[in-house]
Amino acid sequence: MTLKVAVIGVGEMGRNHARVYSEMPDVELVGVADMNAQAVQNIARRYGTRSYTDYIQLLDEQQPDAVTLAVPTEDHLDVARQVIERKIHLLVEKPIAADVEQGREMIAAADKAGVRLMVGHIERFNPAVIALKAYLNNGELGGCFRRRSVGAFAGLRCGGGDGGAQAVSRPRSGGAQASVANADPD
Repeated sequence: MTLKVAVIGVGEMGRNHARVYSEMPDVELVGVADMNAQAVQNIARRYGTRSYTDYIQLLDEQQPDAVTLAVPTEDHLDVARQVIERKIHLLVEKPIAADVEQGREMIAAADKAGVRLMVGHIERFNPAVIALKAYLNNGELGGCFRRRSVGAFAGLRCGGGDGGAQAVSRPRSGGAQASVANADPD
């Protein structure tokens, strides 16, 4: 059985999800959606799928089994409602929502609809991060007395060649600290 998946939002993380889905056996990437027409067309072409600038049209036409939601955090609840209403399973890039109340609302809606709602903590499963954590835990690298985020997602993100990347700004995502740094302490 082939699992039909879609990605809503093709910024940094959405592009990564589209790439991974396109490489998985028994998974069909049925579409990608983003308001940036150029970016979404580039990603769709790269991974051999359909592009949409209207995610509702994607959901209704393709009827995926599961969706990755990788839009700015402030939009998570509104987009998630549309996905959950259609009884489509949902993976939301962290953080789940802009605030605790929105997160609770999303969880309640998914429970009521019988939909699986998951939050993506991608770096937690990154083999390099896992190995580094093991070295630190075993004392092989000495003691950890200060931490500084220097990874690929530290600070502002800008520019991909396809125009899909965006700055991690407070109004759109809760800021870099809320959007990205919560993976570091693991």
